[in-house]
Amino acid sequence: MLKVVVSCDAVIERDYYIECLETVLGVIGDNVELYTLVHRQGQVLGPVEQRKIHSTFLSRFVKSWEDLVDKSHLVHGAARGLFIPCSVDLVVNISRGFSQEIKMCDDTYLFTYFVEDINAIKKKSSFKEFFFKAFTRTKQRKYLKRANTLWSNEEVVLKEFPSATQVTPAIALKDYKILPEGMFKRDYFLINCEPLTNSDVYKIIDIYGDKKFKFIGKHDHLGQYATKYPELFFGDRCSGELAPLLAGTKYLIDTTDKFPHFSLKALSCGRPVLTNGNKFLPFGVGVHELPADYLALRYPVQVGIPDEDPKKRHGVSANYEMVKFKHIFLKEFNKISEVIEAKKASQQAQSNDGRCEA
Repeated sequence: MLKVVVSCDAVIERDYYIECLETVLGVIGDNVELYTLVHRQGQVLGPVEQRKIHSTFLSRFVKSWEDLVDKSHLVHGAARGLFIPCSVDLVVNISRGFSQEIKMCDDTYLFTYFVEDINAIKKKSSFKEFFFKAFTRTKQRKYLKRANTLWSNEEVVLKEFPSATQVTPAIALKDYKILPEGMFKRDYFLINCEPLTNSDVYKIIDIYGDKKFKFIGKHDHLGQYATKYPELFFGDRCSGELAPLLAGTKYLIDTTDKFPHFSLKALSCGRPVLTNGNKFLPFGVGVHELPADYLALRYPVQVGIPDEDPKKRHGVSANYEMVKFKHIFLKEFNKISEVIEAKKASQQAQSNDGRCEA
């Protein structure tokens, strides 16, 4: 029987990364232990919390992914202080840029799925932060070389590691369905507010204030506007509330450069999205370029959406469905397990032969 553990960057909030982690844990088994740099106990309800979790001192003061990126200069020390025992046969690492550094024995098989590099997401930084980002990236690449099997969707990683397999990040979309057209007036549009600044929100409200729209997503960073215009902020709600809203929208504006989970949910409902370019979701059916001047002018910019089959838009999102990822991972996990079992059997046979000769 193989001893398998899972490692990850952080258990902070419920998002697509946690859904991926839950899928992996479900395939491996209920009792598998989890090693993570950050664990906000009680913040992520569900299967992840129902197991033994080992974490580092970063758990005491890292409250968000943004905090983790800001404190990336502490990651190396924290990761080397968290040790996975040599009795473990296989480590399944789900990384957003940091957790492949968690200390383990050289003989332990390492499978790393480098989902995305959050340390590379564009943001203004001081010289000190820029220096530590470069240091972190150097360490990141060093420990990626340690992986026996490497998956990623990052173009830079795939180019640097030719043996890596390209695997698209996944998200659970089963609740996001195409609903009958007659149910909706299509008299509003939605905007993902998570990547927006206070200045962006001010301009949108000023320019589009007489239009019918809502901001969706977490808005803690937009406190003054969320308080002043509560009717415009839908928030980050469960699929039961979000799915009907997305299914009824004319379109979604989503300018995130992170994994575009809101865009994929909208596409799954058969609705179009407007972006300014996202590495995870190229332009094509259902995904259209946002006019560059939509915030530059003092009047609303007309948005043209071509006629498209909602089912084809839904088909784009199906490439990112968690069920598909689960099938791919299960197949790879079984293959790796067979390799490790065969190696252990061979080592045991050689050991027995040695004792017989003695």
